[in-house]
Amino acid sequence: MKYLYTKKLLYFLVDKHMATINNLRADQVNRLVRTTKDYAATKNKKVTTIDPILRIGKNLYPTLTNRELIELSQTALRIILNEVEAPTYQTTLFAHI
Repeated sequence: MKYLYTKKLLYFLVDKHMATINNLRADQVNRLVRTTKDYAATKNKKVTTIDPILRIGKNLYPTLTNRELIELSQTALRIILNEVEAPTYQTTLFAHI
């Protein structure tokens, strides 16, 4: 009986640890996306490759290995390319105000 509770406790601890790691990774990717978009807006360029994201990632997270940095950068590039940008033109409803 004691073995069953120990096993459940281990599963709970592993799940909690993995959730913490996933939140950390999501925060890292979010920060990388925001910083890359700000950099691209400053330079007036569009991000279409992983190279500028890697460059910024090396500055933000110098302790990460190249493999981890490439994984983060690929995820960030997918997010940047799949975001739908809001139209910059003004609608006729707000043009008369």
